[in-house]
Amino acid sequence: MLIIVSEYLKLFEEPQFDEEGNFKKDLLSEENSHLKLQLPLKEGLLKTNLGVPLIFLVNKSDVVTQTGERKRFEEGSEFILKHIRSYALTYGATIIYTSTKQNINLNVLYDYILHRIYKFDLRHRPNIMDRDSYFIPGGYDSLAVLKNFDMQNELSMLYEERVPPVKVKNLLKEDEIVCEDVNVFLKRFVDKIQRGQTNMSRRNVSDYGTEELTRNYITNEEKDKPAMKPEDYSSNSRVNFDIFKTNSVKNPSVDISAAKATTVADKIV
Repeated sequence: MLIIVSEYLKLFEEPQFDEEGNFKKDLLSEENSHLKLQLPLKEGLLKTNLGVPLIFLVNKSDVVTQTGERKRFEEGSEFILKHIRSYALTYGATIIYTSTKQNINLNVLYDYILHRIYKFDLRHRPNIMDRDSYFIPGGYDSLAVLKNFDMQNELSMLYEERVPPVKVKNLLKEDEIVCEDVNVFLKRFVDKIQRGQTNMSRRNVSDYGTEELTRNYITNEEKDKPAMKPEDYSSNSRVNFDIFKTNSVKNPSVDISAAKATTVADKIV
């Protein structure tokens, strides 16, 4: 595998296209391949041979096109790219900038993997012009090319000296809220309901209005009893009349005639 990686980098040639943009093979280069294998590698290329093809993927390259991030990205993008190229040169690696969001260089990545594994023809030219879609295949770069590219001698600078650190916003630390155990909550809730029912049963009947007394009477006394028979309606009417009568002593505004009318209607039924 060490020899295969080394031979590939020696034989690397940019793909050729005709005037109509159709791919064409360089037959002359294939005939001279045995001569190229006898030549040494380019300066600085493959100082460390791991025996496997390497690809450096720089993801989310669409950030450079975003208005809010463009200025900060452009300030250090060239410097970052130089160091990536220098590092990739040492391992004979390929550099591909990709973005799944904008579908940038995904086809290039797929075709290049097929090219390296199954020897398919490489049909994509190197791209060092577009910031969001760099494609620098292994064997293209050399130390001489990088030096010509590094006009400001930035390769000798440290990363921290050239790229400012990202400022972290000071976020207020909120107190942690611990959730109560559900079993404890349910037990406390049941206890409150039971205490409320006990207090309700101890309240004086005279404290209730007519509507509440009637409702509680039906709820507490008639809830578990069977359905009333037709002959029981008259007794129920007397109960309702007594309720109105009792409440009228306390509250004169209650119309007793309404209770009487209800009683008479029940008797007619």
